[in-house]
Amino acid sequence: MLNESFIESGTILKIDDDFTDVLIHSKNECEECSAKIFCTPTSANLNVLRIQKLAGKNVGDDIKIEINSKSIVSQALIIYLLPLIILLIVVALTYNLFSASNNKELLAFTGAIISLVVYFFLLNLKRKFFPSDQRSIVNILN
Repeated sequence: MLNESFIESGTILKIDDDFTDVLIHSKNECEECSAKIFCTPTSANLNVLRIQKLAGKNVGDDIKIEINSKSIVSQALIIYLLPLIILLIVVALTYNLFSASNNKELLAFTGAIISLVVYFFLLNLKRKFFPSDQRSIVNILN
């Protein structure tokens, strides 16, 4: 399972300074696709994938993109499992830390929410300032 890959075709919509937006040519299987965590649906129900800027490509060019399943699993762990673990650890720690307080549940909940906000803020900063990780997630075939 972890050696599988998804190959999708798309058209370059927009090229920014650092990123390229690619319109994925949707198929009927998009709803069941496990790689859809990489796509951003637009208001017109189109799937757009933001990747690192491509050299030698222009707006309107057709490209093929490969996403391997190891990347999907690792990104899913970072997005879903790690925050859950952080939430549980922070709740347990703050609950025990404030065990003498009458508001220990509220303090544990507040601490967990604050820790998740900080986690996703740092994750967003990492993605914004260190986009080189995307090279290992998405391979351009042509």
